[in-house]
Amino acid sequence: MYRVAQAIFGRIDPAFVFAVDRILRKCGHIVGYAILSLLVFLALKYTHRDRLRPWLRRPWGIFLRDIWQLEWAATAVLFTAVTGAFDEIHQSFIPSRTSSWHDVALDTAGALVIQLLLYFRASHLTSLQSEHLVEKHEPSLTQ
Repeated sequence: MYRVAQAIFGRIDPAFVFAVDRILRKCGHIVGYAILSLLVFLALKYTHRDRLRPWLRRPWGIFLRDIWQLEWAATAVLFTAVTGAFDEIHQSFIPSRTSSWHDVALDTAGALVIQLLLYFRASHLTSLQSEHLVEKHEPSLTQ
């Protein structure tokens, strides 16, 4: 890593390059496992939708429970934490790699952050939709 950075930027302090490398690796943990959590959540959400849609007597996506459920989020976070833990256990057997419980905590933090973002987005969308439905069904004063 240092040789590549030195070839691109010229003379650089090695401690700086290694600090940046460490930060990028830790950010990679957060982002990568956030994506995993998002994909597990979406798989659960759309499986649920596809199973229930034929029997619903209303449009899909009106209520918050259609877009976000705690069970989906908790399952996604748990799946991400277990996957991160197994990855760190696997790394402990590889001589060129190190394993750390801190990385599992970062993985889980990434999963939690994406689930919170999904919740806030879902609640915002449903509130906008309910406002739109109220405006649509209210009689106008000008008519």
